[in-house]
Amino acid sequence: MSTYQRILVALDGSDESFNALKYALSFAKKAKSEVYAATVVQLKGELSSALSLFLGMEDLLKKGAESIIKKAEGIASELGVEISTHIRKGDPAREIIDCALSEGCDLIVSGKTGKTGLAKALLGSTSYKLLTKSPVDVLIVPKKASFKLESILVPTDGSGPAQRAGYKAITLAKLFSTKLYLLSVVEIEPLFFEPETPKLMDTLENLIQSQRKAYTSAQEALSKRCELEGIPCIANIEKGVAHEVILDYSAKKAINLIVMGSYGKSGVEKILLGSVAEKVVGLSEVPVLVVKN
Repeated sequence: MSTYQRILVALDGSDESFNALKYALSFAKKAKSEVYAATVVQLKGELSSALSLFLGMEDLLKKGAESIIKKAEGIASELGVEISTHIRKGDPAREIIDCALSEGCDLIVSGKTGKTGLAKALLGSTSYKLLTKSPVDVLIVPKKASFKLESILVPTDGSGPAQRAGYKAITLAKLFSTKLYLLSVVEIEPLFFEPETPKLMDTLENLIQSQRKAYTSAQEALSKRCELEGIPCIANIEKGVAHEVILDYSAKKAINLIVMGSYGKSGVEKILLGSVAEKVVGLSEVPVLVVKN
């Protein structure tokens, strides 16, 4: 599996998006990737009115977009990376995805612009729409994240998407000479039994052992690939609430990047909505790469 050849950075003029650009440029220098930067003039219905045209609202928005692109070019120049730039009109998420596809990009990078620390901060935002609708991988970069890649965490539940994310992480770990951590979380759903009954305890223990066996098998497949590639790999299985365990583990191990599949237990149709991945993306203080199908 190859690493990313063409990277598109979504810019909206915010500090978060420019920080995401810096991260992507640093990543691209090592990966020898081409970098594209795009910003979108969002034309809402009211801008089509005669008054708006008279006031030159569209022209003002275009000038704002040009200013964003000029700043992006300056940042790229300082880091010694060439970029191709685009200004598009329409719905931001739709235009960013269309731009990525038309330019043959295999990764979209976006800053996390939510103003709160809650997972719902992404709901309705361009970043969230990119996560749910993009057919190519999406990397979400928090505002304060600086580029550093010495350790990668792969949470896996043994599903196809999670395992694909694992193999993508292995490719990145080899490229950047990083350590890889594999983490699975045994998460037992509430059962309707009398508390502390033998039946409940036996059922819980059987579920835990069943999950551990499945997770061990999934981790072994990834660990063997790491061994073949000469990548240091540490695997662990813990119990608890999945997203909380993942974030706590990430903090304790000083993880630099979390790599996850685009969906897990919530199924194909829900993609990220309500899933562990959504909560990790929303709450993580380090960049999260969501690997698509």
